[in-house]
Amino acid sequence: MQIKMNFCLICTSLILVNFTMVRSQDTLLFPVEITEKWGYADQTGKIIIPPAYLVALPFNTGGIAAVVDDSGWVYINSSGLKLLRPFIVDNGPDYFVEGLARFVKDNKIGFCDQKGRVIISAQFPFVQPFSEGVAGFCTECRQIKEGEYHRFNGGKWGFIDRDGNIVIAAKYDMVKSFRNGVAEVKLNQSWFYINRNGEITEEGE
Repeated sequence: MQIKMNFCLICTSLILVNFTMVRSQDTLLFPVEITEKWGYADQTGKIIIPPAYLVALPFNTGGIAAVVDDSGWVYINSSGLKLLRPFIVDNGPDYFVEGLARFVKDNKIGFCDQKGRVIISAQFPFVQPFSEGVAGFCTECRQIKEGEYHRFNGGKWGFIDRDGNIVIAAKYDMVKSFRNGVAEVKLNQSWFYINRNGEITEEGE
């Protein structure tokens, strides 16, 4: 039985997020393919996590890896324990931004860190990635699929901090991420800028 020790080369439609090999119990784990299934082996070729996945990405420095099982993408730890289902972006797991990535549970979205620990529980119909320490979220919005992408309709939008606290109330029709201390928001068909206190301001102030 031949074991392929090359890193998982996935078709270009799949996104290789910022994952690297991980040292676990003083052992480097590498994705390996055996009979069209992927698992993980150490540097000697010893199988540590049996091949059971359709896709297996390298472990990140926090000690988790994204794999594809019969239900889709899932994070596992170095023991093969399934942790969380990542939110999917561009056909792959959500990117870690400011140390956090989105995950999905019971059709709600929350945030986890690079060790797979839940930082903000899954409670939002949708939430944007963090930018400048805050993330836009919506209440009662509906997800509409358009090909490979999604858009959201209805509901109100506001911002949370990294602890999941609401720092700007959900009262806008749409929001964009903060950049240089301001965010563009939409209310009653008009777009304008607000600062971190939710006050109307000029762009870039």
